[in-house]
Amino acid sequence: MFNINNSPSAVLFLFEQGQTGLISWNQTGIPSEDYLPLSNNPKYSGDIVKQTEVATNYFGLNCKYGPTANVNVRRALEYAVNKQVIVRILDGLAVPANQIIPPSMPAGYEQTLPAQDQYTYDPALAKKLLAQAGYPHGFSTTIYTDNSSPSDLKTAEAIQQMFAQVGVRAQINQTSWNTFLTNNETGKQDMFTLAWIEDFPDPSDFLNTLFNTNESPVNNSTNYSNSQVDALLNKGALMPAGTARDNVYKQAQNIILSQAPWIPLVYPVYAAAVQPWVKGFYINPNLTDPLQYMWVVPHNS
Repeated sequence: MFNINNSPSAVLFLFEQGQTGLISWNQTGIPSEDYLPLSNNPKYSGDIVKQTEVATNYFGLNCKYGPTANVNVRRALEYAVNKQVIVRILDGLAVPANQIIPPSMPAGYEQTLPAQDQYTYDPALAKKLLAQAGYPHGFSTTIYTDNSSPSDLKTAEAIQQMFAQVGVRAQINQTSWNTFLTNNETGKQDMFTLAWIEDFPDPSDFLNTLFNTNESPVNNSTNYSNSQVDALLNKGALMPAGTARDNVYKQAQNIILSQAPWIPLVYPVYAAAVQPWVKGFYINPNLTDPLQYMWVVPHNS
């Protein structure tokens, strides 16, 4: 039904020849460089299945060291980023993000954010906030990223250019994933590209893991710390599921967003290609293929 191959082009060729039934989790999904050609081909466009992942790609801002320790600097940088550009870098396999919790999370996502948490692309306002923070001519910094995906460097380069438009001069430090992660967990990177994919479907997996003071600096590598947020997260951890608990996490998220330790960039979209003779396929939120529920119908190969 599927072919495990280190060559994405070979995986695509076998699918187009009808020799394999799907390109999915077992082959890490449709390669980004093949998504547009495949989806734009009328022969295969109906074979593509997409699902917004329970994940958030984000840009972390250090809340303890350097200029970004100033909340107005962090808020300024929020307004400096055009998220539609990031979507284009990912060939449309993403949705612009406006908050930490992804919309596919069963609880915690907010349909309408408070006004102070709504950041739009506004370079003029970014410059104004930088001046108010004491940086009328910007500052120099470093963006840290890894080399595990070509899109990581492209994202860092795009943000580098956006920051330059408001006077922030950023150099890019790209290393292997292991080196990047080891350094990130020290909490001393100025700013960085990262993503968080759910471990379990609950807002605490994002909010408590990544923003509670007691998770610094390994998971909370922006060094964000707020006693009110800590109290809410610790309270939510002991509450039963329900509306009251959901509201506690929404309150915590609203405070976090107002202080901008993250620039939520996009919610990634996972895409699979499935032959019409393969039945029972669906995209699992954790991206594993539901092979036990799938079957093949008679067809001409």
